[in-house]
Amino acid sequence: MGPGRHLQVAKPARNDEIHVTQLQQLQDLLADGSVWRSSALRSLGIRPQAIANALKAGQISQVSKGFYYRADAGVDPGLASLVAGCNRMPQAVACLLSAAHLTGLADRAPEQPWIALPLNAHGSTACGQVGHLVRWSYDGAFEEGVEERRIGGASVRHTGPARTVVDLVRYARRLGGMAPAAAATRRFVASGGAFSEVADVAMKLRVPDDTLSRLEMLQVAVAAG
Repeated sequence: MGPGRHLQVAKPARNDEIHVTQLQQLQDLLADGSVWRSSALRSLGIRPQAIANALKAGQISQVSKGFYYRADAGVDPGLASLVAGCNRMPQAVACLLSAAHLTGLADRAPEQPWIALPLNAHGSTACGQVGHLVRWSYDGAFEEGVEERRIGGASVRHTGPARTVVDLVRYARRLGGMAPAAAATRRFVASGGAFSEVADVAMKLRVPDDTLSRLEMLQVAVAAG
């Protein structure tokens, strides 16, 4: 080292600088309207204190203990509740109106999520009852036509498009009529879906005869325009 030159030692980052960086990272992750679980955020190096600071400052919102989103990113509260509910109940499957939204068969998420559970599964979380619960006990209910996707840092199981059409018809009375099923079916067909896919799912699930009859009438109605 030449005369008059000194070794430059990098100064360690201050805690507040680290928090600023983590806050920015946190905001960036949630900017697309996704919902993140705290454990997923921590795995990316975001400390609990940074999450707490962002929550206190109103930069992020908490839909349920351990699940966060940015309210200013246009997140639908119903979707946020669905993600939290499905992750707190491992056997859960998003169904009916919630599944219609996830699969593009409906524009908006319902205000209260629709979640299916086995008969003996616990249907509540630390924050109480979650939305509308449907109990399934028939063969293939949690396998046939069920898909999985990640929404931000959380995973959600849900019925696929064809299965969702079948369920909307099967549970039409609980939904107030056939209107949701009809609207979803039109979108399903318009997006390239074949009614044979719907019929195949219905047969594999051995749906009741009245459900098959309503599906057949719906097929005729949609074909007629």
